Amino acid sequence: MSTPKRDQLRLPADLEYLHGLKSFILDYASQKGFDKRKCHQIELAANEILTNIISYAYPEEKGDIRVICDSDEDGALLVQIIDTGVPFNPFEVDEPDLSLGLEERKVGGLGLFLAHKMVDEIRYRRQGAENILTLYKRKTD
Repeated sequence: MSTPKRDQLRLPADLEYLHGLKSFILDYASQKGFDKRKCHQIELAANEILTNIISYAYPEEKGDIRVICDSDEDGALLVQIIDTGVPFNPFEVDEPDLSLGLEERKVGGLGLFLAHKMVDEIRYRRQGAENILTLYKRKTD
């Protein structure tokens, strides 16, 4: 029995490459049979995570983002987004208080909240000098 093929891409952490990183993820999801709605959800989550890395992970010098796409035995999509920027655990960010008016809310955190809602699970770990964030999305609800 063969194991699913993992695909990976490494690009500079720069807004110029955001579209390429997202396209890589969406192409993989489409090849694995994810429908348009699920691909859109994956894109929204990936966009938030990638944009945060590009904007905040490398405050002093430029770095890279590595994306590894894989699938499990049930056909679920696993997208690992890896950077060597400053440590950042998205689970240490408070959820935004959606009951407050826009003027009363703290700036930030809404993108991560959205990313969590778009996929079935987000996992994070710091391994050595790497932030490894994994998006997990099932093909069926």
